[in-house]
Amino acid sequence: MERRLILTIISLIVLGIAIVILFLKTNIDMADFFTQLAVGLTLLLPIIGYWGFKPFIDRYLERRKESINENKQNQEKTITKPNTGIQYYNTRDDLPKFKELIDSATKTVDMSALSYYLMILGQSNVIKKALKKGRKFTFLILDVNSKEVDKYIQTLENAKDLKNHINSTLEILCELKKELKDKDNLTIKTYDSFPKHGITLIDKDTENALVKVEYYNFDNPNTRANKIAYKVDNPDFYESSLIDYNELIEKSTDYNC
Repeated sequence: MERRLILTIISLIVLGIAIVILFLKTNIDMADFFTQLAVGLTLLLPIIGYWGFKPFIDRYLERRKESINENKQNQEKTITKPNTGIQYYNTRDDLPKFKELIDSATKTVDMSALSYYLMILGQSNVIKKALKKGRKFTFLILDVNSKEVDKYIQTLENAKDLKNHINSTLEILCELKKELKDKDNLTIKTYDSFPKHGITLIDKDTENALVKVEYYNFDNPNTRANKIAYKVDNPDFYESSLIDYNELIEKSTDYNC
């Protein structure tokens, strides 16, 4: 970069000397000379200047781009309420990517929800890769024959196809389980209950455990608020969520593919 700048300065000096020599040694019409000089400098100086200062320009543009991206990312992040250790998300669109959540697991992933249908459709490869790495998954899914299914269908507008979603999810999970050498790494359970939130636990038996709670919004089914917290950041929230999950799993039964 310094070499380029030095060469640019030398070029400008040489150009200036050449103009002076031309002016002293050549008999030319002064008006025409200055006209041609002005035109030549107008064309030449920007080219030399750009070539010499290009690294500085590129660095400025790169920093500008990084600044814009950083501001954009900051705008996309949801606000974390101070002193609680809990990250609050108003919609699913604001959440960290599912892949990032699963990639953070070192041992286990425990999940409870109604069906997981959309997640399974779009993220089955993420789950498959994690299973191949030895991560243990437990899925708690609403029993398709439960009387609670009709309650969800009546109260959640986007749950009209809940039965089909549950059956489709179970089929996909069973196919994943068939491919595993260690089938104990994937546990599928169904429950007969009416929880008002879904729970995801990452590495629940470790100090680095993380919990994500998604609340079913019965007033606005298209909006599902989420809370995420590490055990070390908010042990009370984590433990209360773990208790809810354990109560649900105690009432669940194994699903046989």
